[in-house]
Amino acid sequence: AMDQVLNPLIVKGRLIGIIKLDGKNDSTPFSTSDIDMLKLLSSHIAIALNDAILYEKAITDGLTGLYVQRHFHHKLNEEINRRKRTDTDLSLIMFDIDHFKEINDTYGHDAGDHVLKCVATIVKNVIREYDYAFRMGGDEFLVLLPETNEKQAMFLAERIRKRVKNKKFVEKDEKFFITASFGISQYNNIESSITSIVKRADKALYEVKESGRNNVKALYRFYRV
Repeated sequence: AMDQVLNPLIVKGRLIGIIKLDGKNDSTPFSTSDIDMLKLLSSHIAIALNDAILYEKAITDGLTGLYVQRHFHHKLNEEINRRKRTDTDLSLIMFDIDHFKEINDTYGHDAGDHVLKCVATIVKNVIREYDYAFRMGGDEFLVLLPETNEKQAMFLAERIRKRVKNKKFVEKDEKFFITASFGISQYNNIESSITSIVKRADKALYEVKESGRNNVKALYRFYRV
């Protein structure tokens, strides 16, 4: 019998954690049957924990740490259904880095990757804990904003835009800055499909690019602090 038990959590020969028990409520030592039960529970806990780790890796972009594109559609559908039940606002920010190809061409793909990681960090530092940020591929990003109207989304996008614009990069002893363009949309009750909110944000983003980039826009509105 023992007063303390350590039991490893192992899956396919890989240690993923340790369970530590310091004592029983009745202050009696752990018996052999207690330890056997712990080992049985540990195997189930290890499998569940490993599955959770694998799932998190499957929905997370390895470079930026943001969610991947295929997870966006799941979360969008989930949030729209929740919005219909609770009658709360739901908005979307779509943005990409201006002239990103030139960064790769001038400074190399490692520099481009560094820019993407820095932009992702800016986004994560600005959004709230219940918002969702996605890397959709290349230099395109989406931020899903539950309980947020269009004006609030535009304000949030402007904060990201300013931080991106003011971020200094240094590559090959050369300093450079970047900008980004943003399109905003808010879900409404007359949407013909759940992709309508994405299409409107994309159109707003396109209009920003056509009018000079480095700006935030919802359809028919501009917002600039």
